[in-house]
Amino acid sequence: MSKTQILAKRRNRRNTNVASEAISLERELAEELERLKGKVGMGYELQVRWLPAHKKMRDERELRGEVKGSLILIYDKELEDAKETLRHEFIEWVLDQVNEPYRRLVNLLIKSIEIDAYLKREFVAKRLEKLLL
Repeated sequence: MSKTQILAKRRNRRNTNVASEAISLERELAEELERLKGKVGMGYELQVRWLPAHKKMRDERELRGEVKGSLILIYDKELEDAKETLRHEFIEWVLDQVNEPYRRLVNLLIKSIEIDAYLKREFVAKRLEKLLL
């Protein structure tokens, strides 16, 4: 076996070990999420994805995690940090559920005001159009 083949074999073995460790750690995060769901009694639709190699930035700060729809994304590299971030993001998701009815109400009000403003703007535009003839 050539030196190149030996190095490639080692690299493949190392990549396989890293991948299986990542799957194992993501499984631990999934178990932690299940524990949180059971304690709180909600969030059963949530899933967790561990993406330690993906660094995200928001407002010039490193983002440790975020919730996108029903998916909690965790960017921490260390498992204990990732678990802490998972708990934090889960709590934020729970709090967002409390605020959701207000968010829907505000969005309906905004839509209503936008329609009203559009109709008034169209009315004024038609009047100005006649003046410019």
